Amino acid sequence: MTGRSGIVILGGGVIGLSTAYFLARMGIHSTIIERGKLGGESSWAGAGIIPPGNLAFATRPIDRLRALSVEMFPSFSSDLRTLTGIDNGYHRCGAIELVGGVTPDVIADWRNERISHELRVPEEWVPTSPALAGLSQAGYYLPDAAQVRNPWHLRALVEACRRLNVTMVESAGVCEVILENASSRSIKSELGEWPADDVLIAAGAWSDLILEPLGLSLGIHPIRGQMVLYRLPERIFEPIIMDGARYIVPRNDGRVLVGSTEEDVGFYKVTTNEAIAELRAFAERTLPCLRGAAIEKTWAGLRPGTVHGQPILGPFPGIGGLFIAAGHFRSGIQLSPATGTVMAELLANEEPSLPIEAFLPNPTPAKV
Repeated sequence: MTGRSGIVILGGGVIGLSTAYFLARMGIHSTIIERGKLGGESSWAGAGIIPPGNLAFATRPIDRLRALSVEMFPSFSSDLRTLTGIDNGYHRCGAIELVGGVTPDVIADWRNERISHELRVPEEWVPTSPALAGLSQAGYYLPDAAQVRNPWHLRALVEACRRLNVTMVESAGVCEVILENASSRSIKSELGEWPADDVLIAAGAWSDLILEPLGLSLGIHPIRGQMVLYRLPERIFEPIIMDGARYIVPRNDGRVLVGSTEEDVGFYKVTTNEAIAELRAFAERTLPCLRGAAIEKTWAGLRPGTVHGQPILGPFPGIGGLFIAAGHFRSGIQLSPATGTVMAELLANEEPSLPIEAFLPNPTPAKV
């Protein structure tokens, strides 16, 4: 391969780790520098939902990125397990997209138009189903939807990168990109300085904080999401339940994950009684079998939001060797295989598997 040496990735979440993994598979070494714990922020905190996709029919750039990830996930998961011995929990479980209060006849035209332009994935109408743990609303069943266990997937990725000789630095604190003659030259943190021919900023909600000293902003900002984890004695239903921005994700061991809020509160990563109560009310109204179930844990994570709702990928204009892969919002896990592949190809000076023009950074001056 002809990729440049000295690739430093700022951010050890699922995007940074996936990029380093695919670089290593190409025979290219990289260094990941993480301000805290590898995989310890929004990548860990999510639900791991992998929606269906169809690369042959997806037309919008974001749908093509998602469809490529969907296509990659089974083999990606298998490769990680073979390399590390760690199961990431990938499971084709199906999903039901609720359309409570709307009849099939009313919604059919809208659904058919959306699917014909974006996905063309198998689906079928599911009425209210007492057999499905008392599901109280009707919806569409998507048999190709899948899930991974986020903490397991992150553990597998970290171990895979370790075995592929990726250099990984944790607890580095604040990182600074040092430029010289409008090109990236090194990364400086509390733990030291690393030379860098190419720098990839993959720091999630913290990405703009790295850009600000360079006088740049992409509008990436934290959006808090709160979660509830139930614990049942055994798994009593199979598919993921999706209702707009909210979801219920059953795990094989009886745990049931419920999320999530979308709160613009800055870097304030705490749970609130009000939001947790709302999530519980949604879950127990939708699946009455959860009433009285034990709550094992609640938590909050900070997703990287963008002003246009899409990730930002690619090289910065006018700055040699500086790249970005951030702003995946709620879709970091599901978009990570394709994002990691495309970014690895760009860093290796290869043609990316998908066009990225729609995702290129368009920075504005940072507010002082």
